[in-house]
Amino acid sequence: KSPLEMVKEAVSLIGGFERLDLKGKSVLVKPNVVSGEPNPATTNPEVVNAVVRLLYEHGAKKVYVGDMSAMLTLSTKRNMKKSGIEKAAKDAGAEVIAFEDYDWVEVELPGARYIKSAYVTEWLYKADIIINLPVIKTHRSASYSICLKNFIGCTHLRQRPYLIDSSHWEELVAEFNLAYAPHLNIVDGTVSMIEGGPWSGTPADTNLIIASGDRIGADITGLGIIKSF
Repeated sequence: KSPLEMVKEAVSLIGGFERLDLKGKSVLVKPNVVSGEPNPATTNPEVVNAVVRLLYEHGAKKVYVGDMSAMLTLSTKRNMKKSGIEKAAKDAGAEVIAFEDYDWVEVELPGARYIKSAYVTEWLYKADIIINLPVIKTHRSASYSICLKNFIGCTHLRQRPYLIDSSHWEELVAEFNLAYAPHLNIVDGTVSMIEGGPWSGTPADTNLIIASGDRIGADITGLGIIKSF
């Protein structure tokens, strides 16, 4: 099956894009663009293209594809170009944005233990709908990177977990996710990284797409894929 068919089928199993009521709305799609390396270090461009196309098919007014790469690999726009994500997004009619070119909003994180507030991209407030589009991969510092970890690309560089408390990556990733909730998570498991990461590691043809409204449910499923391979 093509990535387009896989995304369509995965989302239809949880009620379809119709449930997002996309007509006339702006959508932010947030892939993993940690660097300019190809998939599975970054989200598969074909999956990005498929998601954007399907959003327009279901009535979205404007689709943006945005992220901010890791501190060591900026600029994001260069990485989007190198990874093929920029072309894939534009070919489907999306506008590509780099969060470092825009403003930040402080969000309180009630109940968090390691961090009291997060500085997040203003794009979480500029778009009507947010779709999280991570890839399944292992991560040498955060154990793994799927839905929850993908949100770190929406936070300001001065708040990256290694700058706050490098011995509590997993907890910090979880706490940052108190700052927002995506409307839908579409997880790219066409090729997954089963060792190494985040920049490079062992790829495996896992050949699937996971769709869920629940970040934690999607992460548990993705972790099961990594373990089984």
